[in-house]
Amino acid sequence: MARRQRVLLLDANDDFLIEVEKLLEDHGFDTTTTWASDQATALLRSRDFDLVLIGDHPPEIDAHAWLRRIREMKCPIPCLVFRPVQASEAGSFGNVDVAANWPTSEEVLKIVQEQLSAGISRLAA
Repeated sequence: MARRQRVLLLDANDDFLIEVEKLLEDHGFDTTTTWASDQATALLRSRDFDLVLIGDHPPEIDAHAWLRRIREMKCPIPCLVFRPVQASEAGSFGNVDVAANWPTSEEVLKIVQEQLSAGISRLAA
């Protein structure tokens, strides 16, 4: 049996994270939610994720700094950032896409499905 695709969510908006986590879980994703950037970094070191969603205001750190942290870890994980990183700047961080508008939870589901079905994810063996 194939493993479920893993998504890591990082943001300070509790209501949005809980809603998106439930929606993704209901659609078969293995979803981990964190409100702490240090915990998100530790999770990336200890588990394989297929996609990272970084919300509008990641806690304790801005999106640029967190993406630099991921790059320094040499972690090839694709990331999707909602607004705090300009699209023109995202390329320097590697596999980063930027959503210009804050999506609804249903739009997040569609974005996640599109990102992962496009073959962007790194599936663990």
